[in-house]
Amino acid sequence: MKKYALPLVLSLSGPAWGQPSSGTLSWAEVAAAVEAANPELAMARAKAQAVGARVAQAWTPDAPTVEFERMLGPVQRSPLDGDERSWVVRQQFAAPPVLYWRKQTASRAARAEEQRVLAKRNELSARARQTFALLRLSWVEREVLDEGITILRRAARVAEAKVAGGKASQTDALKAQTELSRMLGLREAVERSVTATEAELSALMGRRPGPLARPAPAQTQPPPALAALEGAAAGRPELRAAVLDGDRAAATAAAARAEWLPMLMAGYRRRSAPMTGRTHDALLGLSVPLWYWRPAAMVKEADAERRMAVSEAEAVRLDTAAMVRASHERLLAALRLAEVYRTAVLPQAEAALATAEKAYASDRGGFLDFLDAQRTLIDLTLERERALADAEARRAELARAVGKEL
Repeated sequence: MKKYALPLVLSLSGPAWGQPSSGTLSWAEVAAAVEAANPELAMARAKAQAVGARVAQAWTPDAPTVEFERMLGPVQRSPLDGDERSWVVRQQFAAPPVLYWRKQTASRAARAEEQRVLAKRNELSARARQTFALLRLSWVEREVLDEGITILRRAARVAEAKVAGGKASQTDALKAQTELSRMLGLREAVERSVTATEAELSALMGRRPGPLARPAPAQTQPPPALAALEGAAAGRPELRAAVLDGDRAAATAAAARAEWLPMLMAGYRRRSAPMTGRTHDALLGLSVPLWYWRPAAMVKEADAERRMAVSEAEAVRLDTAAMVRASHERLLAALRLAEVYRTAVLPQAEAALATAEKAYASDRGGFLDFLDAQRTLIDLTLERERALADAEARRAELARAVGKEL
């Protein structure tokens, strides 16, 4: 009886893509590129610089005015031919409390904008990390399918040889070709997914779309303890920005109340005339806050903004606490699932495939059993990789919630 060797060795739980190579793209490289070249982050930094530049403007008095005047010129002559000349310098000063609270308002707004830059950086980092995980998953899917296609092609040749020798029906060969066509279609879809994900990650890295190196393996270490994460989340930039917005609104209200104070207007005039010679005049005046409803409306507006900021800060605090706990639990669940697949599920699937392989090679099993065992192993391998990708996505959410890398 003629034997048909079926050299099928499929071990997907310990694949070659699980080891870093010289051409891998690490997460550290992606994070550095996002930090250095992402245009959204650059825009946020420029806005923070613009808001910071308003601090000096807020407490600086208005520009003084300088006037030159020629007077008492005859009608028949030019006004510049007048006999009397005078120079006038005027300056208007807001009350010191007004300038102080204006400066405090601008300073707190600038600090809040700095926190928003950090929040934008964390947001972009989380998006990049999730995209990086999806790219890694697409690479793994492509490589698993490549290996499965290679095995199926060898199996198809064995099936054709058996059919030719009368040891199998034509159905086996047709099943092999059908499964091969299915996997080739999946392979093409995954290839397009790799290209699309590379374009998304390139944009986050501030680059034009193009091919990227193979992503490094996923992290499998567990996150820090929940208590430590909840403590770190108190410094989340979004929360600090909300608190500073409340402080800014309080300073704005104080500045509005200070608008009731009169403004000081001071001036100096030096005059020269034929009859009186040179003389000096001093000018001093105070503004009268007659339109009292204007500062009253400003105070009302600022108080409403302060209450809104306090409510927003509380909402961010609650959202942060929920995000930390939910992301922490989901990360642990995804890591645990990936570990179960690695240690228990995949070894069993590999053993089932080896048994089906031997049975088919010795004419004790059908080709359909072999196809089912192979498909099961591929599906379970990809499920483990999807669990690892989900863990990376949850790790990114957790890092954004606590405001720092994990």
